[in-house]
Amino acid sequence: MSSFLDPTFCPHQELQGVIFDCDGTLIDSMGAWLPSWVHACTKYGLVITEARFWGFAGVPLPDIVATLYADAHGGEQPSEAFVDEFLAEKRAFHNAHEAEAGHPPAIECVIARVRYYKARGLKVAVASSGLRDIVERCVLPFGRERSCLLKLCRLHVVASRMACRHGCVLQ
Repeated sequence: MSSFLDPTFCPHQELQGVIFDCDGTLIDSMGAWLPSWVHACTKYGLVITEARFWGFAGVPLPDIVATLYADAHGGEQPSEAFVDEFLAEKRAFHNAHEAEAGHPPAIECVIARVRYYKARGLKVAVASSGLRDIVERCVLPFGRERSCLLKLCRLHVVASRMACRHGCVLQ
């Protein structure tokens, strides 16, 4: 297998670990999120277009809600309770939709890279700007390695006032 990272950028012998994003990198899931955003925005009087949705890739979910709310309310920021309620509605809709449509597929060539680095003794992490339950569902394609990923999953709070990121490390 050829080198995935350009050795002139970072020689493999210097690598200590590799971090892979979840949505759109490990899992072909980005398009699966749009219906739940449209549903929740419609219910709460917010507006999101498909182009805007794609522009939010990588932005923490609470920050997206805050931006959409501010746009609809003349710059006013939503309460944490509003953000929580909005995200709960969005999550419930998404879960129901996913139960019908099935879990988004893994991007097999990237999963192969995860296993390649893991087999060479590197620590491998799964990162997401999403929520812990989403990260947990997204590690399903790891099969027998899934329990190790979930056991080592840790919640990390980042600087954003309401945002959270999650990392799962295979050791």
